[in-house]
Amino acid sequence: MTGIRPAPTPAAGRFLEEAHTLWYNDRMLTIIGKVVVIFAMMAVGFIANKKWILPNQADGAINAYVLNIACPCMILHSMANAGFGGSALTESAQVFIGTIVYFAVTIALAWLFVRAIGYTPREDHGVMIVLTSCMNTGFMGFPITKAIFGNYYLFLMVIENILLNVYLFIVSPQLMRIGESSSRKQRSRLRMLLQPNTLATAAGLMLLLLQVEMPGPLNEFFETIGDSTIPLSMIMIGYQLAQRNVRQVLVNHKLVAACFVRMLAFPVLTFLAVNWLPIADAAKVILIFAACFPTAVIPATIAADEGKNAGLLSEGIALTTAMSIVTLPLAAFFLMNWYGIG
Repeated sequence: MTGIRPAPTPAAGRFLEEAHTLWYNDRMLTIIGKVVVIFAMMAVGFIANKKWILPNQADGAINAYVLNIACPCMILHSMANAGFGGSALTESAQVFIGTIVYFAVTIALAWLFVRAIGYTPREDHGVMIVLTSCMNTGFMGFPITKAIFGNYYLFLMVIENILLNVYLFIVSPQLMRIGESSSRKQRSRLRMLLQPNTLATAAGLMLLLLQVEMPGPLNEFFETIGDSTIPLSMIMIGYQLAQRNVRQVLVNHKLVAACFVRMLAFPVLTFLAVNWLPIADAAKVILIFAACFPTAVIPATIAADEGKNAGLLSEGIALTTAMSIVTLPLAAFFLMNWYGIG
């Protein structure tokens, strides 16, 4: 290829350019490595179920351990070691308020979308709204956020998850069946809201506000147990995907469209809305990254309790989780480079 050759780069400029290129490539390799490890764990769960190393009845005990022991330990450790200086307080408030706005807007947009596509039967409209507007930033979001972005971003994701729990256990049942709740069900939802993750978050907030430091051995204990959340969570997600017939789900084109809205449209809209706000970059990253996660698993249980179409939600959960294998790494690459994390 011929043309005018650029002027030679001065030695100092060449050194800086080469150093920047090396730093950029190392950071990209680090991101790729972390994402590959995370989804390799998911592959382990997928293969283990297909080969009956982990049979279909094996998930109960493992999920109970992760949700009731490992994940609360990870939350406590991350919050106890985050520090609560001026920036942490400000960024926590930004994430908290931003998450409220996110849910309000996405619920409204999901409602408009379901009406626009004319989804039938009408009694499934609430289920479709929940499928489209909620995300798995707890069971899946905590370990991935910690592995890719580190402890401080995990702390901010925990703040976001406080409101996700409110959405899951209080808002989503009303979306599925407005006005059809007995006092028994309300008490049951209250018990669900007071789960170990929520209690660990409350305890972690107290440690932050009171500036209490955990003793070294106790801190190490919570860190070690909490670290088991990442591999076990990813193995269980791969295990659950192995039991779903994603090919059969693809026949429902309106469900597929809702999953694309969940996994592509909402993250892009969140970025466009958040990127230009006068808030901290860390808060922007969490608000955008949270929008990239697939639909949470818990609403399927709630739908069954409400007498709604839990099967439809399960199919959407399987499809969005499968899509996240591609979309989450891309989102992580983009956010780390756009905001210069690393």
